[in-house]
Amino acid sequence: MKSKMRFFALQNSKRARTTAKRLTAMVREYKRDPVRNFRMGSEAAALAMKVSYYLRQSETGGRIILTQDGKRRQLFLVDKSNSQQSCGY
Repeated sequence: MKSKMRFFALQNSKRARTTAKRLTAMVREYKRDPVRNFRMGSEAAALAMKVSYYLRQSETGGRIILTQDGKRRQLFLVDKSNSQQSCGY
């Protein structure tokens, strides 16, 4: 299961990168001529939401680990000055 979660995290990060490349191309076109490419603004906003979703999914999938019992736990990264290093549910 851990390898499956790692696979999903990698796939989501790849999707985020490719979508971000498309988003940067759209923003460049929009900046060249905002009046002519008015519709690209809303398309770029939708793509930005997709990129945000894929990045969030990738980060969450990368942090989920399995215990020996098979229960899902989520590891939170906390700075070392804090006494509690990980928290699971």
